[in-house]
Amino acid sequence: MRVEITNKVIEMILHLLPYLNEADIRTQTYLGKNGLGMESMSFLELLVKVQQEFNIVIDDDYWDIRELSCVQKIVDYIIQKMDISNH
Repeated sequence: MRVEITNKVIEMILHLLPYLNEADIRTQTYLGKNGLGMESMSFLELLVKVQQEFNIVIDDDYWDIRELSCVQKIVDYIIQKMDISNH
């Protein structure tokens, strides 16, 4: 499940940042300006897409790139939220 979620998040990032290719994205690469160069509006759009795709609600505290700063943190968060909703 982790691999599929990771691949989907990377696909979403590539859609939002078309100047990147898949090889540019590592699971721990910072999404923001000092990493992949994602602007705040693109980050918010990514989180909206994550909510829709995985049928989760992202808590208010996590709508900040410092909290969900890389693919790995986003994937971990998705899995955590899905586990909670499946119990």
